[in-house]
Order: sequence, then structure tokens, then C-alpha cells
Amino acid sequence: MIDERVIAIVLAYNSGEDLGLCVGHLLGFFPAERILVVDNASTDDCTQGVPEDVYVERLEKNLGFCGGTNRLLRLARERGATFALSINPDARVEEEDVRVLMHTARDRCVALAHPRVLREDDPATLDGAWMKLTWRHRAVQLVGEGMPDGVPYHRPRRVDGGHGACFLARVDPVLEVGGFNEDLFAYQDEVELTIRLRRKGYVAAYNPQAKALHRGPRLDAKKRENKAYYLAR
Repeated sequence: MIDERVIAIVLAYNSGEDLGLCVGHLLGFFPAERILVVDNASTDDCTQGVPEDVYVERLEKNLGFCGGTNRLLRLARERGATFALSINPDARVEEEDVRVLMHTARDRCVALAHPRVLREDDPATLDGAWMKLTWRHRAVQLVGEGMPDGVPYHRPRRVDGGHGACFLARVDPVLEVGGFNEDLFAYQDEVELTIRLRRKGYVAAYNPQAKALHRGPRLDAKKRENKAYYLAR
């Protein structure tokens, strides 16, 4: 089992069967009492697939990635967690990769530890490595998105942010700076959080020795429009 200082947190929103499958996978190396699920006012029955001994909280309003993740981080802190492993329902991470992220965060200045994220349907292709602040037509670039996995993405480094599908957070510092900016709702929030953490002496670290698989959400036309808006604003 994973170090008892870490709790797994899963934010759901109309996640369908992915949520139950994700939690079921986590139960392979986390005890049920160290897995927390927050449902962001879903209109489907995605939480029905979660075992009864796993904590589930259903929100009355969709608070976005930022608000929902902040709620999960507060719940993790209430349970005494030092670290929270945040993972999307459509992502997968193995026990050994969580251990690598924990090793990365052994340095107390590391508030966020990010893995290399590969595409589930083609693990030789990156879904994304790290976030880079560019100040161009898009302020933030997801480095490596859609590129063949390879040496350029295999060096550990401090980064402006990481892929939001899976990361390890040091709970207290993240909440002490205010958590994720709920005004942003979703997307690019990791970089804004990293900026505030840096002002307090903390860093975000990318360790490619840890990897996660991500399928990505099934987006209808409206969801694609919303994503484009949040990325371009």
C-alpha cells in the first residue's frame, strides 16, 4: 500500500463508468478510507459505480475543476493528509508511479509534483509533459501535447505547471496560498497556482520517471466550445 501520508482525490463530472473504473483501480493500492470523491453536480449516475466504503460528496452546484479540487484538498487536510494524489476519472496511474511522485516531493519546497502523461490509446504519444508560460496568442503552452514520447521530455525539471489529469499536491502549502483560483473555473489554473506558490518559496516539479495514462473526456460540441473559451481567454 501507498504511504499513509497521501490520500487519493477524484473529481467527477458526468464521468459515466470511468469514475467507478478509476476508483476500482485506485483500490488496488489505496485503502478505501484514503480515497475521496467529489461529484461536481453531475446529471448522470456516475457515482453509482463507486463502492459504498469510499467517501463520496455530491455538490449542489458545478464549481469547476478549481472549486471541486479545492473542496477535495480541504477534505484531505481534514483527514490529516500531507499529500493528495489528484487524478481524473479518465486517467490511470500505477502504484510505482505514485511512489516516484512521493519521492519527488521529499524536498519540502516541492508543492506540486507532475508525471509525464501519455495517451491511453497510444502510449508512445504524449498527452502532455509540462506547462510553459509563453505570453503568446495562448498564454500557456502544454509542452509535448500530441508529440512522440522521447528524450526531450525525459529530464526532470522545475516547471510553470503540469498536466491537470494527474498530479501530487502538498496539501498545506497549496491551501495556504488559496488553492486553485476559482474565478478561473478550469484550464490554465495550474500555472496561476504555481505563480502564487513561487512567491512563497515553493516550486512545481516535473518527474518523467512517473507516468500516467489519459484518455481525455468525450466532448460534445458545447463542451468543445467551453474548452476553447477557457483556453483562449
